[in-house]
Amino acid sequence: MFNSGSLEWIHQCDPRFKLLVLFLVVIQIFVSRNTMASSLTGLEILTWMLIAKVPVRLLAKRLRSILWFGLILVGVNALTQSGQVLFGEGTTIVTLEGIERGVYLTLNIALLILASSTFLYCTSMTEILDALESAAAIGPKAVQPLTIILSMTLSFSPMMVSAAQHLRKAHQARGIDVDSGWLKKARFVTAAAFPLFAHSFRSAQHLAMAVEARCYDPDVRRTPFRRLRLGRDDLFGVGIAVLIFVIVISVCLAVR
Repeated sequence: MFNSGSLEWIHQCDPRFKLLVLFLVVIQIFVSRNTMASSLTGLEILTWMLIAKVPVRLLAKRLRSILWFGLILVGVNALTQSGQVLFGEGTTIVTLEGIERGVYLTLNIALLILASSTFLYCTSMTEILDALESAAAIGPKAVQPLTIILSMTLSFSPMMVSAAQHLRKAHQARGIDVDSGWLKKARFVTAAAFPLFAHSFRSAQHLAMAVEARCYDPDVRRTPFRRLRLGRDDLFGVGIAVLIFVIVISVCLAVR
């Protein structure tokens, strides 16, 4: 069924299929209220990660960024949730239910990061925009301008990152240390905020003038430059994703 001659099958799939799978996985993460449903969702995400051959170093970097947040989340829930007291006195007590709740929320956030990282690794930004525009084409006319706004917003993200890197290198070239200590990093962020905002407003004005010069009308239907077509592999993958989604929802309803 799968094209084994290619490097990674999922990289060549229709982006609408991958967007649908991500949507179903996110719903599964939020509705999973027991260990069995969460385990099935985690196993599905792990399977997609292995198919896409996502580098372990990339995933470790993404998960490392939420480590301290997860510890804070567990601590706050352990101190605020009521339940079986493990230790503590008076108003400062640590409960077992609070720790379980904090761990559950942290694992859900980790699953969301893994799922989104896998999706972004095997889907380019152009493919994501093509999938959104294709979905908007079958919807009401009010949806198409939203996809245009979203595409413009996403195009500004790498531009802002590049401008921030140029400012950082300019500060370092002048002998300013922006890496050692959180206080120096905070000063750099404060100093770089105003030039970045000015750059973004100037770029937005240029983009608006370019759109007006081309007489863009959001009410006019346009044909896409690249037509997306679902293949047999895409339909097979959608069938598997929907089947797993139904199983997870059934488990959530049966085991409470």
